[in-house]
Amino acid sequence: MLISVLLCLTIIGILPGLGLAFFSLPFFAIALGGARYSCPNCGHDKNFVTSGKVNDSCRRCKQNIAVDWVKNVG
Repeated sequence: MLISVLLCLTIIGILPGLGLAFFSLPFFAIALGGARYSCPNCGHDKNFVTSGKVNDSCRRCKQNIAVDWVKNVG
C-alpha cells in the first residue's frame, strides 16, 4: 500500500498505483482474520465476524449477537 501511495503522488504512476492498491486489498482482508457463524434467531449462515469483535449483527434479521471466541487446542 505504501508503494501504491507513492506511485499515486506522480502523474505517471496514478494508474499503476491504483491497480496495485486494488490488488493488495484482498491481502488486508485475509490478514484481519475472522469466522463465519449462523444466526441463532433466523438461521442465516452467511454471517462473518472479524477477530477481536465481541458482538455482531445478523445481516438478515439485524439481531445483535454476542460472539464467544474459543481458542483451538491442537
